[in-house]
Amino acid sequence: MSGMPIPISSTTTSADPLTEIRNEYSTRQKIRESLAKLAAQRASLNRDAVAKWSTEVAARGLDPVAAMNARDGWKKADDILAAQQQAIENLSSLLDQEIAGHKKSDQQGVAIVLRERISALSAVRATQEKQEDDTEGQLKTLLDELAEVDPTARPAPYHKETTTKTAAAARGDGANK
Repeated sequence: MSGMPIPISSTTTSADPLTEIRNEYSTRQKIRESLAKLAAQRASLNRDAVAKWSTEVAARGLDPVAAMNARDGWKKADDILAAQQQAIENLSSLLDQEIAGHKKSDQQGVAIVLRERISALSAVRATQEKQEDDTEGQLKTLLDELAEVDPTARPAPYHKETTTKTAAAARGDGANK
């Protein structure tokens, strides 16, 4: 349970306001990812503690001393994660204030940065969709081959490609390729 270092871009003064805005948005994204990881760590810690405790009780019976020790160990670990989470949330709040200031003082710069980030995320999404389409094609090919060699095999009940095209056709939006 080590702390996750997060660069604080807004602590350094940049000669280029656009670079500063980019850095703040990038840092905000890293903060959000860190918060998501911490939330997942806490959830995992809770699941693991319950599973471990349940297993020990089933194997040895209820031992009050062991119960207190297990609870204390879990509580200490959870408190550490909670403190990290709170510190990062405080940092996020400060960064949001910086971004809000840029939105008031440099709307054009913020708009440029937001367009850049939207474009980058759209490109990532397009790549993911392409990979998903490729996977769907491979799955269809394999299911067709399975049907050739084993006529009793039943295809999977859900085919995203077919379902998406059928829904698009039903809506009449022309999204069916």
